[in-house]
Amino acid sequence: MARVAVELTNFTGGELSPRLDGRNDLTKYSSGCSTLENLVVYPHGAAARRPGTTFVAEVANSANKTRLIPFEFSTTQTYMLEFSNLKIRVFKDSGSVLEGDKTISAITKANPAVVTANSHGYENGDEVLISSVAGMTQVNGKRFLVKGKSTNTFQLTDKEGDNVNSTNFTTYSSGGVANKIFEITTPYTTAQLFDIKFAQSADVMYITHPSHEVEKLSRTGHTAWTLTDVDFTKGPMQDANTTTTTLNPGQASVGTSIALVASAITGINSGSGFLATDVGRFVFLSDGYAKITAVTNTTNAVMTIITALDNANATANWQLGAFSDTTGHPSCVTFFEQRLVFAGTTNQPQSIFFSRSGDYENMDANIGGTIADDDAIIYTIASNQVNAIRFMTSTRTLIIGTAGGEFTVSGGGTDSAVTPTNILIKKQSNHGAANVDAIAVGNATLFLQRAKRKIRELAYNFDVDGYVAPDMTILAEHITEGGLTQIAYQQEPNQIIYGVRGDGELVGLTYQREQQVTAWHRHIFGGRFGIATITVSDYANIAVGNKIILSKSDGTTTTFTSQSSSSDAPTGTDGWRPFQSNNTTATNIKTAINNHTNFTATVSGAVVTVTETLHESTGYLTIKTFDSIRLTTVNEGKSQIESAAVIPTDDTEYQVWVIVKRTVNGITKRYVEYLNVFDFDKNDKTTFNFLDSALSYSGAAVTTLSGLDHLEGQVVGILTDGATHPNRTVTSGAISLDRSATSVKVGLNYTSLLQTMRLNAGSQDGTSQGKTKRIYDITVRMFETIGVEVGSNLSDMERIPFRSSIDLMDEGIPPFTGDKQVEFRGNYETDGFIFVRQTQPLPFTILSLYPRLVTNDG
Repeated sequence: MARVAVELTNFTGGELSPRLDGRNDLTKYSSGCSTLENLVVYPHGAAARRPGTTFVAEVANSANKTRLIPFEFSTTQTYMLEFSNLKIRVFKDSGSVLEGDKTISAITKANPAVVTANSHGYENGDEVLISSVAGMTQVNGKRFLVKGKSTNTFQLTDKEGDNVNSTNFTTYSSGGVANKIFEITTPYTTAQLFDIKFAQSADVMYITHPSHEVEKLSRTGHTAWTLTDVDFTKGPMQDANTTTTTLNPGQASVGTSIALVASAITGINSGSGFLATDVGRFVFLSDGYAKITAVTNTTNAVMTIITALDNANATANWQLGAFSDTTGHPSCVTFFEQRLVFAGTTNQPQSIFFSRSGDYENMDANIGGTIADDDAIIYTIASNQVNAIRFMTSTRTLIIGTAGGEFTVSGGGTDSAVTPTNILIKKQSNHGAANVDAIAVGNATLFLQRAKRKIRELAYNFDVDGYVAPDMTILAEHITEGGLTQIAYQQEPNQIIYGVRGDGELVGLTYQREQQVTAWHRHIFGGRFGIATITVSDYANIAVGNKIILSKSDGTTTTFTSQSSSSDAPTGTDGWRPFQSNNTTATNIKTAINNHTNFTATVSGAVVTVTETLHESTGYLTIKTFDSIRLTTVNEGKSQIESAAVIPTDDTEYQVWVIVKRTVNGITKRYVEYLNVFDFDKNDKTTFNFLDSALSYSGAAVTTLSGLDHLEGQVVGILTDGATHPNRTVTSGAISLDRSATSVKVGLNYTSLLQTMRLNAGSQDGTSQGKTKRIYDITVRMFETIGVEVGSNLSDMERIPFRSSIDLMDEGIPPFTGDKQVEFRGNYETDGFIFVRQTQPLPFTILSLYPRLVTNDG
């Protein structure tokens, strides 16, 4: 037998596709992994545990999907915007932006609690944060909805609208303030949020959606934001009228409202004439601009004069505005060469509209006059098919992505600025883009292909003297299974592109072109979404012997078997009888499940809801039946990421924010959270941040912690003074500790897992693939790590010891850097996988693995 040591020196191949299991000839095979879950690949080659997340706030309404959009005024003044149904909320410095203080003078002990705050100005449904109350401290740091408001008082309800019963709270004594959560009203509904595109310049953000006028979000202070329709100076306009229809405006001075009379409906809105949706639309008449303010009928409207008319004669020389509720509004926006650029209206999906140079809200193309270089530009891409513009990004050139291909816009010559007379648009590739904003990374543009399954890198290639767009998922096509809905770029510290997957996973691509590092990894956040249920139908045809298998979160199973239909009690504790009706059968199943202390079942009609009596901190309760038609099941599953965005912070790191959907205490919750940054330079064990939806405490020694209402009923992981602590279940927003601590972190556990590819080396006559082998020993080289398991399969893992006999058991130990040699408990087999796992809320960075194995070459 051959005895050999193998080198696995880096993991820059990332998680590779299962379809590459046999491609050990690939350069990236040895540096790739079968699984990289909740691990980030560093450009240097190491695989490190993903930092946990800090809980910020529940979204405005957890019943609705919500989107995050970054707002960056400067590197030191950055905001995260929460777009929800018809409103925006603002986050700054890792917390919510609040309105001014309203002084509290009393809170009743009643159901509901009533707060006195003179002239508070709140409305029913407003969300407020209460703090600094003496006596009734149970309300401090919590958010409530306003109900039953009067001039000086308001009642408190929770986010579900249930009354807050303060009867058993301690008595209010003095002080306290209420702060309303700052909000901005918007026209965007939940269904429209993920079609929004935006571009920002300093303290102004332009926002587009094809169903709404272009909006301008302006910021002059933390709580001074306005959202208004953009009032364009002039234009842009559609093509000139080519019919005999005339418009008779009458002569009027600037600012005057006058009648606009059409001789016919031909040529107006494809022969429909004036429509109510034309209100707000520009009109160009021979030599003057106007704006429609009312529509009387298909041939009569009212307009306000913007540019004085030289005469009142009827004219066939007219044009209607390109942006309107009739024609649709722009779907894309960006800045390019001192111009604000829009594209993709409903009626002109292939047209691009450039503002005047340096005058962003002036779209005047100087119709009929002498064309100047700084005039506005309208350009329609010519192609064989009508392909709507999906995105625009500004790099050295303007990149245009359409549903059918990718184009570049330039000034026609080397480094020439774009003008109305030299604009040049060239097609570069034919892949087609999804309706998701692309991201610019260096000189490359990364975009989602039309089916949302591939990320392509559009970059200039000198060899072909043009742009190429290679597939960045070619070695990991499974990573985007189900499609991506968003992509975002974290420039520091590790250059990672994050994508939100349709099934709720967050996928990451460590991307450093100059080092040829493109490594994919997946992230599943702590907690769970969904409730396990069994729905009974057609009970009379449920066969004898049909099985219901409940799999607990720890992987153990319990099986329940159907017996013949009758009213008799079933035989044994694992039996149940289909009898009388769907509802009665469901009740019988509930009774059988409740005979086991591991489970709690309830029934409503024909639906049985099952929960674990003691749920593990990770894992999910799942149900399988042998008859999926008559016994339909729903399982618990992973928590789901619905939106992700990135903003820079004061310390030059880039902060990743996410919206996570979970089931908490039986209710769907959506939380705003951000990924922590673990600083290896600070070797302080109290800074460990490896729990999700976590909160931290630092202060005097305590044995109980409250304020955990957002994790009610959840099994949480705990770190006390840098040491692991047994898990607890949050009850009434609080937990108790086994020992006092001055630094505590509480949140949801998650597991980090690395699985290598099949070992390739280790044979005297070539590859060891397919040959019987046994790994008997392994050296794990680590950086700043504590608490790792290694093994040949997940059911037989060896925990590496880090704590020595001189270390106190209730205190944390510093992270370890160096080698640990581990006896490997693998058997003789043909695969040769190595699993490395971290389940504790502690740091974990694997630099390399050095397994030693024997291979049977016979």
